[in-house]
Amino acid sequence: MVCCLCISVVCASISADDKSQIQKLYSNKNFDFCIHLSADWSSSESYTRNGVTLAPNNTTAFSLPPRITVGAHVDQPSQTGDGPQTLDENIQSIVDSLREYGSALDIQILKKNAMTLQRLPARAITFKYRDSHAGDEWFVKDVNVIDQKNIVYFAELKCHPKDAVALESIFDALVQGLRLHCKSKTRTE
Repeated sequence: MVCCLCISVVCASISADDKSQIQKLYSNKNFDFCIHLSADWSSSESYTRNGVTLAPNNTTAFSLPPRITVGAHVDQPSQTGDGPQTLDENIQSIVDSLREYGSALDIQILKKNAMTLQRLPARAITFKYRDSHAGDEWFVKDVNVIDQKNIVYFAELKCHPKDAVALESIFDALVQGLRLHCKSKTRTE
């Protein structure tokens, strides 16, 4: 399957104070979703072309370099054998895989909540853990939504807990701006 990264920059006569308002559009052709990205963040499409990882251009203000990942994948079978995984199973598998493969220690679930995204039910989980290899502490907020075709769309913020307050509002705005099925909609950018 061929995928092209589609990023366009909206340009105008911009003062130095307005540069943070410039946005780029990332459109994923494999899973048909799009998001608006701040020009203050760099983006890199994943090797599998299932999404994009974002990082602030200036990381000196952060305790550890943060990242936001937005992507999609086909839903996995439920462990009960009754069809695809539910939203709750998808959220739980994030924590389970960290325990099993990610060498995460001291995982603390801070919050789990239900929400709606693009008129679809969604789940969010917020947690902290310590990396057993480097000893770094991480704050993670992960949001999952599943569409009618059993595609799981996800967005994840990963940063140091001290930076979470500053980055959570950026992440939440990005999640609210996530659009599914972009090809089928007419948009004026």
